[in-house]
Amino acid sequence: MTAWAQLRGIAGYEFRMHWRRRALLVMMLAFVVLTGASILIAGDSLLKPENLDETRYQQVVSAYAIFTAWMPLGVGLALILPVMVADAIPLDRQYGVRDLLDSLPVSRAVYLGGKLVGMWAAVLIGLGMALAFVALVWMLRVGVFDLGSYVEMALAGAASVAILNGGLGVLLAVGQPTRRRAILVVIGALALFILVLPAVTNNWDLRLSFNGQILNPLRMPIINRYLFNVQAEAGLSVESAALMVPPEMVRDTILAGLAELAIIWALAWGWLRWRSVGR
Repeated sequence: MTAWAQLRGIAGYEFRMHWRRRALLVMMLAFVVLTGASILIAGDSLLKPENLDETRYQQVVSAYAIFTAWMPLGVGLALILPVMVADAIPLDRQYGVRDLLDSLPVSRAVYLGGKLVGMWAAVLIGLGMALAFVALVWMLRVGVFDLGSYVEMALAGAASVAILNGGLGVLLAVGQPTRRRAILVVIGALALFILVLPAVTNNWDLRLSFNGQILNPLRMPIINRYLFNVQAEAGLSVESAALMVPPEMVRDTILAGLAELAIIWALAWGWLRWRSVGR
């Protein structure tokens, strides 16, 4: 029970700190403003033409709704979120929180777990509110779209990338003493994965015809599924059909990301253990 109480305490503290630092709030507000503005601007052009049947109309507007939301959100979660949360552990050292925790019987696993759970809770709650608001604006402005596909994008797309890449951002910076160094390390690690992995596999093809992409933290199979699948299925883009991603590749990408996260968590735990023994 003590470990669970400690985990809840650290997670609660981390949850509050992410909102107090405002970066998460700014990111969610930027998404809402950009997406809401796109919906309001395009609203009249998405009204149902008289010569289009209801089923076809719903396919078209649903594809536009998902594409409009996912374009800024997917890239933001994959690239901006890990940099944004990279200072979670270094700030504890700057504020003296880490010294306080070291004087208490808090295990390294509980500390890392609390950091991750608190960050995940903050990001997922922010995502849920932002996506719900965008859906409300869409229904009020246009009035129709496939809510099931939108929820799938929110869960399999947004939530999975937030959990995977947010976790990477927190754990990759575990050994850094300052906020600036933590951010630089995470940016460098992302660049290394994104630029070097395709070169190692000798394939830069965005058609995702090779399994190496499921290891890339850019999460291209997930990104492409909600950028191109919905357009191709609605018949809006012939080119998108060549970039369609099967559900199995999305599943494999999520599983590979969880495996990456587990390995990096073990390395972070090992570094904290080595540091405490070195003292």
